[in-house]
Amino acid sequence: MLFEIAQVNLSSIMYKLRPMGSSEDLDRGFALMGRRVFQVCEDFKKEFKPILSRDAVVTIDNRISRTVLTSWTIDILLLLSTQGSVRFEEIRKKLPGVSGKVLSRKLSFLEGKRLVTRKVTGSKPPRVEYKLSPEGLVVAQLGESLMLYLRHIDGSR
Repeated sequence: MLFEIAQVNLSSIMYKLRPMGSSEDLDRGFALMGRRVFQVCEDFKKEFKPILSRDAVVTIDNRISRTVLTSWTIDILLLLSTQGSVRFEEIRKKLPGVSGKVLSRKLSFLEGKRLVTRKVTGSKPPRVEYKLSPEGLVVAQLGESLMLYLRHIDGSR
């Protein structure tokens, strides 16, 4: 229940952020968004009784970030978040430098993590399309706010 509410709140927070003119206005907007996202996270924490020590949480977070937030997985998630449903060969062409073997392994990994869905079409020859799962869409929405902020502080609008 809280997850659904938080998902809606995060979406509304991100889409309420509009270009506001000056850099200072954008800074204030991002700060406000950051506080709101932080509050949603704090509400999440209250719903779940802590069963792990802080050290255990850090260990788990590090493991997740080293496996999910790696080369090519981020690229794939970003591509799928902007392109929607994409065939394997299209992904490979849009990510120069990734081999077919590595791409296949990364897509399978993301599918196993429930961030990507795979659909085989009934055409001859069969085509395989990939898109973000509902969980992947949430990750993309959360990542979008981070990317917007990083572009802002980098000066790359």
